Amino acid sequence: MLLLSECVTEKAVQTAQRVLHDMAQPLDIHGQTHEPHASIGIALFPTDGDTIDTLLRHADQAMQQAKSDHRHSLQLFSAEMNRRAQERAALERALQQALAERSLTLHYQPQVLSSAPGILHGVEALARWNHPEWGMVPPSQFIPVAEEAGLIHGLTLWLLEEACGQLAAWRAAGHAVPCMAVNLSARSFHRPEFAREIGDALERHNLHPSDVLLEITESVMMDAQPVTVANIQTLHRQGFKLSLDDFGTGYSSLSYLHRLPISELKLDMAFVQDLTTSPTARALTVSVLSIANSLGMVVVAEGVETVGQQQWLQAHGCPVMQGYLFGRPLAAKDLEVWLCARAATPTSSK
Repeated sequence: MLLLSECVTEKAVQTAQRVLHDMAQPLDIHGQTHEPHASIGIALFPTDGDTIDTLLRHADQAMQQAKSDHRHSLQLFSAEMNRRAQERAALERALQQALAERSLTLHYQPQVLSSAPGILHGVEALARWNHPEWGMVPPSQFIPVAEEAGLIHGLTLWLLEEACGQLAAWRAAGHAVPCMAVNLSARSFHRPEFAREIGDALERHNLHPSDVLLEITESVMMDAQPVTVANIQTLHRQGFKLSLDDFGTGYSSLSYLHRLPISELKLDMAFVQDLTTSPTARALTVSVLSIANSLGMVVVAEGVETVGQQQWLQAHGCPVMQGYLFGRPLAAKDLEVWLCARAATPTSSK
């Protein structure tokens, strides 16, 4: 922390820039070169606060914004930044309460066979939050907050428990749901007991590893921590299948597909949406299908919304599709209606 007396905005910025420059000098540590990075937040008295506590809080908010914008940068505090910080804090408190009260819900999106779109391949469980005042809060808002606030593991375990319970209930009612796909947090893999927690959830509902597909992100694949690798290996030995979500949008090396026990690739909707208009999207999709086929993996195309996309994927051998063309994410009772309708017309394509 730096306290500069009689400092105007321009001088504060110049000082911060000098600090960033000095911090960026390479360091030689035991023969290895390291490039340090820094993020600086600036709050000025009295415009940004008239107490030490307020100025420190606002400078910290500016620093956090600098971290999220770009490594090795500075950021001046603004009233808009404070407003966003207050909204985020309110969202965190509300999410913590929702998890404690178990007031979140799950919706389920069907996955169908490309060769027979009337036949269900499985469903994906998706968390939904209907706040009493704010209405539907999109996952793109509350999932990052859960990760930053340390709530994501609790959310992951809740989702897993609810999804397993619903799958067991559907089967007891005579609904043929082959598999339930659940999304797992990368941070949960840092917990040594995570594989056991997954197994315990299935055991409570008399399910088997083959009944649940575990969806992971590319960040899990890139995580070389021993605890993460141990969890993945344990799950594989127990018979669980792993699905790599949003494949093609991240930074994972293809070597990980060979080294880790991945059974399924989920082709990101960004490729699917451009299939009928972009030669590049088509070429990349063909490559993914070829790689998956060579490695014995199933490909699920996400975000299929048009008949044109469906027909292209069918023609090029994509085995499973998911998207609004076949069904939106539905509440459990609405998916039961969807299942009954499909059972009556198994050759339906919508």
